[in-house]
Amino acid sequence: MPSQDESVGARLDRNFEKFQEARREHCLHRGGSLCCVGCGRVDRDGEKRWRTYLTLDNELATYCPDCAEAEFGDG
Repeated sequence: MPSQDESVGARLDRNFEKFQEARREHCLHRGGSLCCVGCGRVDRDGEKRWRTYLTLDNELATYCPDCAEAEFGDG
């Protein structure tokens, strides 16, 4: 049980970080397939319009067409 001093926001932030880490692990275990960091979707046999960006942490973040459009717009 969380301490009474811990804010709801801090617990949400910590849980979101755990969720993001689990999603990254899921993507890493997919082998050579592209895996969307937004929704976890896996590439469907050469599906077009996937996008990969370099993050501020110098990591690659790959997005499926739907999440890329929602996050960054058409480009």
